[in-house]
Amino acid sequence: MAFIVSAICIYGNSVGLKIRPPRSNPEEKTYSERLRALGWPVINCARAGILISEAYRTFDDDVIARFPCSVVFNFGVVECSRRRVPRAVWRRSCGPESFLNHHL
Repeated sequence: MAFIVSAICIYGNSVGLKIRPPRSNPEEKTYSERLRALGWPVINCARAGILISEAYRTFDDDVIARFPCSVVFNFGVVECSRRRVPRAVWRRSCGPESFLNHHL
């Protein structure tokens, strides 16, 4: 009896979306791109900067509503932490939109 895979859903932070350091050639791929290249159907629901608490609130809409057969959760230590400062304030003061990051 053959097992039919409907889709593999990748859910979590930006690790499912990006390659760090940035790719230097087209053969460097994220793991979702590697799975697709092997013929696996993949739904990438990863979102940059999402925290565990935010993912918990949006899991049904982001993942369950798509009826995947498997889910890969990808969260790191930063996403498991609490934010002491609201995200919008952090992005302007320390994040990618800050003066410091743009001028180093």
